[in-house]
Amino acid sequence: MRVVERSVQEIGKSLLITLPKEWVNLLGVKKGNKLKILISERGTLQVSPEFIDGDEHTTVTLHYDQHFKRRFLRDYFNGNERIVIKFKRPLSEVERKDLYVFLKRFMNAQIIEETPTKKVVKCFKIDELSIDECLRRMFFLCMNIFDEAVEGRSHAKMQELLDTMRRFYYMLVMQVRRFLSEGKYVKENQIPLIRALDFRMVAEKVERIGHFAQELGMSKHLNIKYVKIARDYFQRSFNCFIKPDYDKATPLWQEAWVIQKQIEKKIDQAHKSGNIDNYQEFSTLLWISRTSKDISMLIR
Repeated sequence: MRVVERSVQEIGKSLLITLPKEWVNLLGVKKGNKLKILISERGTLQVSPEFIDGDEHTTVTLHYDQHFKRRFLRDYFNGNERIVIKFKRPLSEVERKDLYVFLKRFMNAQIIEETPTKKVVKCFKIDELSIDECLRRMFFLCMNIFDEAVEGRSHAKMQELLDTMRRFYYMLVMQVRRFLSEGKYVKENQIPLIRALDFRMVAEKVERIGHFAQELGMSKHLNIKYVKIARDYFQRSFNCFIKPDYDKATPLWQEAWVIQKQIEKKIDQAHKSGNIDNYQEFSTLLWISRTSKDISMLIR
């Protein structure tokens, strides 16, 4: 990062400053181009064009092997529009099913071309979903997983909810990356930089809590009382973050300590009695309460 100074000029009744030549040349800004100006709460301005990376990150090719998923994630989050997957041999039925299940995790990824030797995946850009909307949808899906764990107990339904939540998580990560690296954002994404980073961290924690809630749904003898306590605490922590409400978040930090002490006592009892199911269940509830507290502490 460089700091560039400019003198303010006055033409008519308008105050003007010139753009740094190096920045203009790097991004190819020309007369008539529109610029987005983000005004932070601290008075700083963030200027960015709408068209950065127009010709970059278009098509990449990768080979299907044991490292395929990791490389696909890298190329996907780098903003590539087309990802060509090549095969050295025809896929078995198990490999084909595994590939389709993997690609279903991405909300905006669709196979547009398919042959025995390759598949072409198109990554469509979904600009109408803001960072805030993605996180809110993740939260509601996570709450649905809690409800299903207590009432429905359907493993297939919980997995479907978790997969859908993961798609919104990946979409949120994409939106944050574009916001930070390219200056691209929809109208609803006009938020301070630090807030965007907090959204990214909270999204990761919500996704993790979704996994924990699914684990609870697989318990043989679910302690519904403590599950509802953990669910309610998570809900209030998230609501304090999304508003944000610092005054309501502060009491939650002390409450988390009380809840965790109660759960730790249950864990100790289960350990002494040799009840493995209860031990695992309350250990999961402890992780949920700790992660929920982390969310409430991200309020500034």
